[in-house]
Amino acid sequence: MFRIGEFSKFSRVSVRMLRHYDQLGLLRPAHVDPATEYRYYTADQLVRLHRIIALQDIGFSLEQIRGLLVERPVSAEEMSGMLLLKQAELQTKVQGDLERLNRIAERIRQVEESETAHYDVVVRQVEPLRVASIRLAQGGNPDLTPVFEELEFYVGRYKARREEPPLALYFGDEAGGGDIAVAVPLKADVQPSDRVEVTELPAVTMACVVHRGGYENIHLAVGVLMRWVQANTYRTVQAAPMREVYYRFGADLQGYQLPAVYLTDQNDEFVTEIQIPIERN
Repeated sequence: MFRIGEFSKFSRVSVRMLRHYDQLGLLRPAHVDPATEYRYYTADQLVRLHRIIALQDIGFSLEQIRGLLVERPVSAEEMSGMLLLKQAELQTKVQGDLERLNRIAERIRQVEESETAHYDVVVRQVEPLRVASIRLAQGGNPDLTPVFEELEFYVGRYKARREEPPLALYFGDEAGGGDIAVAVPLKADVQPSDRVEVTELPAVTMACVVHRGGYENIHLAVGVLMRWVQANTYRTVQAAPMREVYYRFGADLQGYQLPAVYLTDQNDEFVTEIQIPIERN
């Protein structure tokens, strides 16, 4: 038999770890001298030690290994099933790490482009939202301000406005590529008209970025989002519109009221979140 120090040297497992295995009941010494309390191991115990090390190496915790080796015998079929589960767990982790690497690479590229370095992309679930909207069947970049004024005035007559920010919906591949609608959230329905529709926007996963300042440079934020989607394991959902959500903006307030927290008369204080609907590739 070998004393614990000798067993440690040729097994390449520290004395401290061998004692820890002993405390957990994973690898008891073959003999403990009652007078000196020296621990002794046999060469045969290398087989069990290697099993412990191998299971640790593939990601099992010592508690899990204890369940496999100590608490009850585990059949080959059960062991195979546990290894398959561990394989799936590690594959998920590796995929997540690869996605993070892609996001880091995109962030590095973005930081190197000084004009877009301040944009940070986040992914989140957007809940369903009941809105009143006016849809403009045209492309280009129309002035949405008078349309918002018209819609806010209409909804204000019903006192149906929910205290959430207004938004624009872009139904093309990108802003300006198709129909555009302006929308305000509702806490109660309003009577539709030949101009105003009442619809519910469905829940959807969005890639989001916040743009601060006037709208003349908002295309930079859209570009950051589109590049981010392409660089990661997502694609845009063509059936759902891109959104611009206006958290701080200017308004005339002619015939309606809005919460003061949303309002400013300074363009450089505007805050807009661009949201692109996405799904996994």
